[in-house]
Amino acid sequence: MAEISAPNHLEVTETSSSSQLGGEAEASEAPGLPRKIVRFFGNIGHRIVDNMSFVGEVLVEFLELDKHPYHREMQDLKRQQRKKKKALQLQEEQRQAREAAEIASLEEAQQPTDNPQ
Repeated sequence: MAEISAPNHLEVTETSSSSQLGGEAEASEAPGLPRKIVRFFGNIGHRIVDNMSFVGEVLVEFLELDKHPYHREMQDLKRQQRKKKKALQLQEEQRQAREAAEIASLEEAQQPTDNPQ
């Protein structure tokens, strides 16, 4: 099998860039009071912005700003439709119960009564 190898000019570029990054990493990790102060205030700023973002999301959800302007009207309409449907079902059940009672009373009247006297 033939081995695949990278061209030499790519290897040189990679090694030169890695040595440059190593030098930058050493410089950025240099200990010092000014660097710690900048990092401290940067972290505080990040936390403040993060908490403000969270509070904003909660307010938007609480005030329902993320919903359609007619959201409440649509919910009321759906609620009324469910109520109307339930009332119709109740009326239908009552009608069926009355019919069943009428049929039962007619059947009782049609049965001959056996009264041996």
